[in-house]
Amino acid sequence: MARIVIHEHSKEWAPAVCLFNERLDAGGSEFSFPEMPAENRETQNISQIRYLATEGEHVRGGFILKWQDFSFGGDVHRIAHLKLPLSEGIVDKKYARVGLQIVRQALKTEPLLFCLGMGGVDRPLPTMLAALRWEVSEVPFLFRANRGGAFARNILPLRTTPGRRQAFDLAAATGAAHVGLRAIHFGQSLRRLRFRAITRSVKYESIDGDFGDRADELWRCCRTEYPMSAVRDASVLNELYPANTAFIRLRVIRDGYMIGWVVGLDSQLVDHKQFGDMRLGSIVDCFSHPDDSAEVTHAMTQVLRRRGVDLIISNQAHSAWQDALLDDGYLEGPSNFAFAASPKLSALISPQSPLHLNRGDGDGPINL
Repeated sequence: MARIVIHEHSKEWAPAVCLFNERLDAGGSEFSFPEMPAENRETQNISQIRYLATEGEHVRGGFILKWQDFSFGGDVHRIAHLKLPLSEGIVDKKYARVGLQIVRQALKTEPLLFCLGMGGVDRPLPTMLAALRWEVSEVPFLFRANRGGAFARNILPLRTTPGRRQAFDLAAATGAAHVGLRAIHFGQSLRRLRFRAITRSVKYESIDGDFGDRADELWRCCRTEYPMSAVRDASVLNELYPANTAFIRLRVIRDGYMIGWVVGLDSQLVDHKQFGDMRLGSIVDCFSHPDDSAEVTHAMTQVLRRRGVDLIISNQAHSAWQDALLDDGYLEGPSNFAFAASPKLSALISPQSPLHLNRGDGDGPINL
């Protein structure tokens, strides 16, 4: 293998990237790298650069660095998300070391670095990062099935054998899946009787334009409650979740005061590798004081249920947001969403601190 050189992506490398993606696809990989460099590398709040790992005229890997401001107990640092680190080593062992070279170069470029997603803590990338002394942890996955029949017919990770598929199809056809799941979710929502009382006192409404000054005020008041959180002021939110898009954006109000906001999606899936053809609702992002998290997530749960989604899902790292969903009848399932912090980033985070991370961070609500 000749020397691997890592450099910024540029337009003349597009044909070589295309061939790289074809080799990955032929080797059975589900991933591909963007053929062109980023057109809009920098916005008001976020910047990103795409890099390639090349061997002569061939592309052997690539990665993206995406910079964004994060708050650490109120102190703001600009850190980077290592996105889509891809190596030809996943299909050809001759290039197995390219992945390690990519991580080392990314750390050299930006020591305050994290990864999010990655397919779960047991996948090759997080395993390698853990060996390099990154802090790796799972971001829990929570779900609520609203239509038992659709869930039974489409939850592919559970339909792994002919016998199971037959049993799930029978449960869907007879209505047993719907009745059973309703009973499970109802029992889960009785974990804490306080839940219904606290959610009666709030209202919610759509955010039709910009997030506005009230989102700024909420961020200023509550940012110190989280040891780590992406900056979620109005400027950032308007950029990430603009009006007149597919995002469902709600503000949650108590006694005329906005106590939180929440962003969701309602997506009709087609042949999804996990959720088949379900109509999927997702709680993408949210923010409030941790004590108000139940009211905030319940607002989006109500909206998505009334829209008729089959399943609602969310990944939440902070225990308050996990408890809010569990109190509302959600169940915890196997997670394919992991967080990894570089050694220098880990030094900014108190050990065992409850971080506020979800699908709105990192890659965002991809594949939802």
